[in-house]
Amino acid sequence: MLRSGFKFSVRDFEQLQHDELSTQARTLVPLLLSAAARFDQSSRWEYRALKGWDYEMRPDQQAPLLFESWKRALSSITLRRVAGADPAVAALGDSWIDEWPSPDAPLAMLTAAARDTVMLASMDTAMARMRERMGADSSRWRWGALHTAAFPHKVAAAFDLAPVGRGGDGSTVNSTAGTDYHQTHGASYREILDVADWDRSVATSVPGQSGQPGSEFYGNLLPLWARGEYFPLSYSRPAVERDTRHLLWLKPPAASASQ
Repeated sequence: MLRSGFKFSVRDFEQLQHDELSTQARTLVPLLLSAAARFDQSSRWEYRALKGWDYEMRPDQQAPLLFESWKRALSSITLRRVAGADPAVAALGDSWIDEWPSPDAPLAMLTAAARDTVMLASMDTAMARMRERMGADSSRWRWGALHTAAFPHKVAAAFDLAPVGRGGDGSTVNSTAGTDYHQTHGASYREILDVADWDRSVATSVPGQSGQPGSEFYGNLLPLWARGEYFPLSYSRPAVERDTRHLLWLKPPAASASQ
């Protein structure tokens, strides 16, 4: 995108920062669907769901959940096939494929027949895991229902903010990596600065500007952050005065006459 020669606007950069296209899925899913076709399994609903997918890891979709669960199972099963049951090796497990420059590189260590078997067996494993975790009704499975970011208060659970569903994963531009499907890594703050007009600059942050529970600004930025939306970064005095909600004056006590 950056090499396109296109003149980008602030809005374009907002979309770029939240790009959730999975190049891993774009590489691996066609291999899986080809294996399913060779074994006459293309009619199964999970393969049909992946066939029409555009490889965007959107939180409100089912296909990203199927892919992510399958990829993790594929990583673990392929690693065992290649390296055996050594516990030190097995610890890499679900994330082993993520360590390669191209996610299909580990599959090249297997024979063609073994690749098909491993990919399809991995889908069976993924489906069993998701049924256990998400329930038997697969029509309700959504990536954002499993892939969430939580905001627990450091002292009191009463001040926790509700988890939010997330798109992307650890391989997308909008990096939302983490353990056990949760986002624990990634950008909590982003900004886009327009040096031609600073007042056109924007930012996104989480969860709010106030650290005081009960304040209207304690968690007010969380919904914007979850949706990939930005707020203005006011710079000039007129813009700051326009956007100011409160003024807090910190004044030392008046000096006594004796002093």
